[in-house]
Amino acid sequence: MNGALPTFAAWQSVAGGLGLRWRGAELVGPCPSCGGTDRFHVNDRRRGGGAALFGCRRCAGRGAILAAAFPDGTAKSRGASPGSWRGPSRGVPRSDDDRVDAARMWARNARRPAGTPAQRYLASRGVARFNADVRWLPASTWRQVAQGGPYARALPPTGAAGAVLFLLSILAGAGEPRTRALVVEALADDGRRCAWADGSRCRFAVGRLAGAWFRAYPPRHSPALAVCEGPIDALAIAATGTEAWAAGGSSGLPRRADELAATGREIELWPDGDRPGRAAAIRLLAELRGRRVLCRRRRLPDDSDPAQQLEEMS
Repeated sequence: MNGALPTFAAWQSVAGGLGLRWRGAELVGPCPSCGGTDRFHVNDRRRGGGAALFGCRRCAGRGAILAAAFPDGTAKSRGASPGSWRGPSRGVPRSDDDRVDAARMWARNARRPAGTPAQRYLASRGVARFNADVRWLPASTWRQVAQGGPYARALPPTGAAGAVLFLLSILAGAGEPRTRALVVEALADDGRRCAWADGSRCRFAVGRLAGAWFRAYPPRHSPALAVCEGPIDALAIAATGTEAWAAGGSSGLPRRADELAATGREIELWPDGDRPGRAAAIRLLAELRGRRVLCRRRRLPDDSDPAQQLEEMS
């Protein structure tokens, strides 16, 4: 890498060839060096720099990983294919404020999902009714918004009618803007998910997921609060009558103990049925119990998520 670590955009450009896939705001999959399944992850949550955070639970050093992922010694020679998004064209936004401002701009230009492919997509996932921060962004508006901000190459893939947006907000005080990040998922007109030219799922985050939540509310107040990873999972849980918050991924969950304890509610954890989800849930459970919070954890089958489990039970 000529002395420099690769950016998140560089990792996205080689993700398809390495077998990495999206989970929340991260790329996960087999380690390029040791090949360990679901042990490797990459994310762009490093503050004050363009290099991405990456690591393997088995490999201690980064050199072997970089040599395997970028055998020619440079990320630039394996760039993204034309017409597909692989990261901001101007590099990482200058600051967290730029990211948050971009997320709010995307949200302001979106509309309610009723009568759109977003509603058809949610219905296909078993969420016929919803009360949450979900929006629809048509492809034409998507192009205009992307070209006007730090995510200038985040353009719709071929066949996309637009994107469903899941808005994540902070626990803000009165008068403070709520939206901090959003998850973008490209959809065709029939509500089916779209993919990039290399076949990978077109799903990414805009803004800063740290400290933000996607919230799904049931028709009536529920004394317990469910905590999960993905927005669809939160919507599926809320459909059963329990309010649900999604963090957008597993890695940040253990750091949310103070926020959850401050709610004064019983916490029910719904982690995905994989190693990262279970590990994050165990750590968060310990943190909450250390704060004397009444909490419990759901145990899901291997390689499943709450939405899939609830659909099978219905």
